[in-house]
Amino acid sequence: MAWNPTEHSDDDNLRWCWLRAVEWGRWPVFLSQPMAPVMLIWLSWYVVVLTVIIANLLWSLFVRYRVLNVRAGYIGVIIVRLKWISWPVATIYLFHKGRTPESWIALA
Repeated sequence: MAWNPTEHSDDDNLRWCWLRAVEWGRWPVFLSQPMAPVMLIWLSWYVVVLTVIIANLLWSLFVRYRVLNVRAGYIGVIIVRLKWISWPVATIYLFHKGRTPESWIALA
């Protein structure tokens, strides 16, 4: 189910391209939305935050303007939709276990 530009208006195509470009520019931060709350279950909050920051920095230095993968952009959108499952489950679990800093980071 890929984006087919012939089935959409010019405005829709422009918006789709713009959204994928914004996501690609900050790809590690974008993909961390469903993964970071789950990673907080096993790792400290500062490890998760630093990992995302460092990954985004490395991405912006070495990959962002050198590689373009439209398929990855489309799959990323699907993966990030999982945040609506992983985020509340991980947050509730962390609150239940009494891991207050991690639960507030997951909630944010």
